Amino acid sequence: INMNEGIFDTLLNHGANINERDGDDDTVLHAAVRVNFFYGVKTSLTKDVKVNEINCDGETPLHLAKSKEMCEILLDSGALLEERDFMSGATPFLMAVQCNLRTVNILLQRGAEVNVRDNRGGTAFHYVGNNLETLRTILDYGGEVNIKDNEGNTPLHIFIDLQLNSEFIELLLERQADVNIKNNAGFAPLHLAVLKDQTSVIE
Repeated sequence: INMNEGIFDTLLNHGANINERDGDDDTVLHAAVRVNFFYGVKTSLTKDVKVNEINCDGETPLHLAKSKEMCEILLDSGALLEERDFMSGATPFLMAVQCNLRTVNILLQRGAEVNVRDNRGGTAFHYVGNNLETLRTILDYGGEVNIKDNEGNTPLHIFIDLQLNSEFIELLLERQADVNIKNNAGFAPLHLAVLKDQTSVIE
């Protein structure tokens, strides 16, 4: 979408279909959210556009929101928190965990389920990447420090396997992560630390 308010209005005034979809089955609202075009989003929502329409990947516009302000606009217009995409079964919250902390905060404040799982049993801990403050927020909102995915891996297993900074491991341990839980393959976190040559974790 060309982020020009005048062009957007002119096209609508000349009969452009606000409910038209592109090749990915994105609505105009999806497209406007993708590029953070607030005017296009707000205008679309005044035209009876359905805020929870999905595209070919099963994503609603809220899945695509990358800012706190965009999330607020969509949520105030009735966007649903627990819709899941087709590819991984991720909710908007799980997608937000990959983006930024302010987006995560607003979704949790509005009632997103912090321990929600995707199709693989993955939780927010799988999506958090290298963001320590987002991890802290997940834990502060009740993220289960010993929650297991479909392979029996706890957050401790995951972070050791990803070879994340020792600060991540230390934070989990501060929150009472169990160091002796074995995954489905029979590995406790210490086994993985040895296999990954994570000497700082072992110590």
